Amino acid sequence: LSMAWKWQRGDVSRMTGGNLKEALDRITAKTFVMPISHDMFFPPEDCLYEQKMIAKSEFRPIQSIDGHLALFGTDPNAVSQIDANLKDLLDAKV
Repeated sequence: LSMAWKWQRGDVSRMTGGNLKEALDRITAKTFVMPISHDMFFPPEDCLYEQKMIAKSEFRPIQSIDGHLALFGTDPNAVSQIDANLKDLLDAKV
């Protein structure tokens, strides 16, 4: 139930009257958008559309047939990709 509550209220555009572009324009941090190639909850195509609305962001898809489950460490290769991307992000000059 708590996951359902979180998903129902996880709309970043709630504070901008439903305007997703305006909400994502407010992000000023260097951002990597890292969808998982076979994620059926958050398809990479949707994430790419949203990534283009975030200044200073990069689209870095993670390749894994495990889809959303890869976030739980089911695919060691996906974990390595995520770790490498996070290292790049943390090493970035700001």
